[in-house]
Amino acid sequence: MLYVTLLVMISGLRLVDAQDVDTTQHPPKGKRALEVEISDQGVVVRDSEDEKKTKIGIVIDDEKITVDGKDIKVPDLDTALKAISLESGSIIKIGEPITVAEGEVVDGDLVSIGGAITVAGTVSGDVAVIGAPLHVKSTGIVRGDVITVGGTLQRDPGSQIRGQRVGALPFNFNFFRPHVFVVRPFTRFMGYGLPMIALVIMSLFLVALAAFFAPQNVTKIQETIEQAPLKSLLLGFAANIVFMPLFVLLCVTIIGIPVAFIIQPIAYFVASILGFAGVSLFVGTKIHRGSNLTLPTPMAKIIVGALAIELILILAWFLTLGGSVLLPLFWLFQLIGWIIIALASMAGLGAAAWTRFGRRSAIPAPAPTTQIPPTPPQEHGGHEESSTASG
Repeated sequence: MLYVTLLVMISGLRLVDAQDVDTTQHPPKGKRALEVEISDQGVVVRDSEDEKKTKIGIVIDDEKITVDGKDIKVPDLDTALKAISLESGSIIKIGEPITVAEGEVVDGDLVSIGGAITVAGTVSGDVAVIGAPLHVKSTGIVRGDVITVGGTLQRDPGSQIRGQRVGALPFNFNFFRPHVFVVRPFTRFMGYGLPMIALVIMSLFLVALAAFFAPQNVTKIQETIEQAPLKSLLLGFAANIVFMPLFVLLCVTIIGIPVAFIIQPIAYFVASILGFAGVSLFVGTKIHRGSNLTLPTPMAKIIVGALAIELILILAWFLTLGGSVLLPLFWLFQLIGWIIIALASMAGLGAAAWTRFGRRSAIPAPAPTTQIPPTPPQEHGGHEESSTASG
């Protein structure tokens, strides 16, 4: 509905042809209009008391306005109407705010990733905002659904949301920012190592859970890594490469947003934990076979294997106790440790994806070979008798 444009044009009709406007039929004087309907067929006013409808003879098309059968041409009317109504379809922006001003109409959906959305006009489709706030003002109307993921929804009194409201728990992206913890009486450099120790403890806890609840899955992942380590590593590398592009593609569609923010992260997290448990079991088994260390259970092999993978990172933490003198060695050990963990994690992730979370064997077992017994030589009696007779 082009309320702003029509009000300006109707008020300007007196300047164009005052005598024609005076002949237009109006609602009875002294009565208040309850409803005004404006469309391309004209203007209809419903009285609040007797509920009689009065049709005002104004018709608007792309090039002119017709008042009681008389055409009044307005230059660039079609361009002005489209500019005000914002009939440009859906709007999708990443990292930029979107504002629908009062009186504006968006004929489509609004999707913003990392940018705030402010709705003071009308949105005919859905509104989805990810990682940013959504503000629907008192004049704002959303005819579709409202989806907020990692953001907040603020509604002013009088705002209208005619569809459903779908929201996920807000997430603070500052979680990923680096933090430095200062611990006394040790040097301040020890604070760099405490997050590493927390990470090691958390990883040991997670792989232990994986070994406890899904031992067969972890075993199949370990067997896959042992049989095809390079292919598992390449598959894990490819999985990390396509994660973010797939995430962005899913966020573009309304249906794909829950998949991108719920299903995809959970699947990636579960595959990473199972994969790291599988590669830890692989390393622990190698240690068990090649040393005098006795590891009787798979759980013990997984714990020892995980500690072996993270050994360089643990040594880097001990280097922080030496203060600034050992700081270069700390950064060197930390770099090497993270490279080892990254390679192990990618190999485990690739094996987990290859085996479908360890539910099937990626490399089929070779078919058993059956030995065919040799055929005994056949005795030809007639041939022997003829040989004897000839002799």
